[in-house]
Amino acid sequence: MTEPRPLLAFAPAVIGPIPTGTRRFKPGPRTPTAARQGQRLTPQFAALREALTAGRAQTADVTAEPDPELVVVFDVAGTVDRFVHAVAGIKGLELLAELDEDAIEPDEDFYYETDGEATGAAVPETLYMVMSNAQAVTELVRLFELWQANPDITFERGLGPLKQAFRLLRAVHRWGPADRVRETGLLQAWTEDVAVVGGQGFTRVEMSNA
Repeated sequence: MTEPRPLLAFAPAVIGPIPTGTRRFKPGPRTPTAARQGQRLTPQFAALREALTAGRAQTADVTAEPDPELVVVFDVAGTVDRFVHAVAGIKGLELLAELDEDAIEPDEDFYYETDGEATGAAVPETLYMVMSNAQAVTELVRLFELWQANPDITFERGLGPLKQAFRLLRAVHRWGPADRVRETGLLQAWTEDVAVVGGQGFTRVEMSNA
C-alpha cells in the first residue's frame, strides 16, 4: 500500500479570455554570409587536412594505420540543435564533449541587433569537441563547400543541423595546448587576478609538467 500523498490546494477557478498571440523568443545573433564564412573558414579546414596528412606521413613508418585521427574543436556562436545527430551522420565523426563557454564580446561577424542597429550584447559560445579522421574531414569540407555555394541546399536526412553549424561557426581547429589551458580554468583565473592586482602587480602561479 502506497503512502498517502499530500493534498494540493488550488485557488477558485477564474473564467477569462483565451490568451492570444505567440510566445516571442530571443532571436539569435547576426551571422556572416556564406561567402564570408568561406573566406574565414576555408583556410582553417585546409589546416585540418594538412594536420591529418602530416599525421598519416608520420605513422606510415611505424604502423599500417592508414587514417590517423585527431580531435577537432568547433567554436560556435550559440548552440546548434541536434548537433550530435548531425555528427553521427558522418562516418568517422564522434562527438566527445559539448562545453558551454562564457559569452564573448561581439565582433563584426557575430553580434546582436536591436531595431536594425548592432548592440554591445555579449554572444554566447559553445565548443563541440569531435573525434575525426581524414575521410570525415573531407566529407565536412565537401558539405561546407556545397552550403557555401547554396545556403538553401537540402542535405541528406539527419545532416540538416550542419547548415546551422556552418552559419554559426566562429572557428574550427585542431584541439591543442590553448584548449587544454582553457579547460583547466587557468586563463579565467589569471584574468581575474589581473583585474585585482593590475597590469603591474604580482601573483603566484604553480605549474607542473605532470
